Amino acid sequence: MIDVLAGAEDTSEATLAHIYGEAGIGKSRLILELRNRAVKVSYYVAQCLPEHKNNALYPILDLLKSIHALDRLEPTAAVERLREKILENNNLDEAKAIPILCSWLGLPLPENIPQLIDGPEEQKKILFHTLIHLFTQTARDNEDFTSVILFEDIHW
Repeated sequence: MIDVLAGAEDTSEATLAHIYGEAGIGKSRLILELRNRAVKVSYYVAQCLPEHKNNALYPILDLLKSIHALDRLEPTAAVERLREKILENNNLDEAKAIPILCSWLGLPLPENIPQLIDGPEEQKKILFHTLIHLFTQTARDNEDFTSVILFEDIHW
């Protein structure tokens, strides 16, 4: 696992490690030891819990709120921060991305952006493209560290 991170420091390419196994064999301990040894790594942890199993995006959205400090901002300021990040990507349509994010995050929709009326599949596509941008942009902004996103207990 340390080798995965060492390789990631030398490239801008994403590296994936899938740690799995029976309950109680030490997966969380392995990750804890990794975090203690790899000091030039910025960790973002999405904790999947059984109480959120009916909302599969909860850990992702919770992590997004944490990374961008959205819970510390007034709702309108949180929306503005997301708008700024979305505008950094020329391939994202702010008028489509913001209403979807506001809906999923429980934030007020700005008055100058109309409610989105695309179908569910199109909304899902827009949401995922937007989330990918928001997470990868954060990793790029942190140039001094390798960024690792951990999804714990994803089986839930």
